[in-house]
Amino acid sequence: VIPHVSVVLKGDDPIWKYWCIELLVARLPRSQVLALSEELRTLSQRPSSAEIAEEVNVAAARELSRVSG
Repeated sequence: VIPHVSVVLKGDDPIWKYWCIELLVARLPRSQVLALSEELRTLSQRPSSAEIAEEVNVAAARELSRVSG
């Protein structure tokens, strides 16, 4: 699952990214979310204007926060 989610998170569709994070990543175990941490960190720290509009950065930051610590 992780390689497929990674492709979505690196892609160009902010709506797909948002819902992938909200409906799939949010249900993954910590170890699998950590495997996506680079993609999530990029989305939360350097979002495009389209990603900001769809709140992808907020969703990504929330998932990083959930698995940190």
